[in-house]
Amino acid sequence: VCMSKEEADSFLKEVFTDRRFGEGRLLVEEFLTGPEVSIFGALVDDHYLILCPARDYKRLKEGDAGPNTGGMGAVASRRLVEPEMLERIEKEIVAPTVAGLKKDGLPYRGFLYFGLMLTPNGPKVIEYNCRFGDPECQAVMPLLSGDLASFCLHGAKGEFAPEEISFQNGWSVCCVLASKGYPETSHSGDAIQGLDDTTPAPNGMRIKPVMKPMAAASWPSWHRGIPSPKRASAPTTKSKRFNLTACSAGRTSALPASSDFPAFPSPSPL
Repeated sequence: VCMSKEEADSFLKEVFTDRRFGEGRLLVEEFLTGPEVSIFGALVDDHYLILCPARDYKRLKEGDAGPNTGGMGAVASRRLVEPEMLERIEKEIVAPTVAGLKKDGLPYRGFLYFGLMLTPNGPKVIEYNCRFGDPECQAVMPLLSGDLASFCLHGAKGEFAPEEISFQNGWSVCCVLASKGYPETSHSGDAIQGLDDTTPAPNGMRIKPVMKPMAAASWPSWHRGIPSPKRASAPTTKSKRFNLTACSAGRTSALPASSDFPAFPSPSPL
């Protein structure tokens, strides 16, 4: 996202002169203004369930400044989006997307991520992802109640079972600590210390670290609807990115390591 002519010139140099991304090709998109929101749909063919909304914070520095990153944190709550806006998002974006997949002969079972911008002219789609968002997932999961594994297993079998899960009405926040130099450069091996010295947050909240394996390939897969027994390796205290999740919804434990949750969708349907 280029905010000035100088930033645009610098980026064009990276693309066409430095060839940072390989062969220089560029797609210019409309500049959208307004707050972003991430909507997650759990799809089982032509049925869907909208999960708890979240908001990812991409800029590196405070005050929405600095370069874009993979996400410096996220907040999740069912109160993040007004009911009227959520109804509009479902009507104008989610339902037509699900109907379009069916019409095009692309049956989909899994999580579908809708990256949206709430512009003055209404919600606009920035991107789709065939997965849960990161770090939004770490903020959403502590608010979830019910049996997620059963919900996913039913879905993989083509059985839509929304009664298996529900979401609490509180708030959950995930913060990311990144290694020095991120996102331009980064390195592994920095020891994280002092976790045993943390104290409970006010208002009954608990804050716990969430160590994330960095390789997405180590997540369990659900290709062709068959859950893989492969698990990600146990997290260590050396990582490029480190998440802290705080939940105020009455649950005293934050999200465990990301490997504890299946990467439900396969990218193959899209």
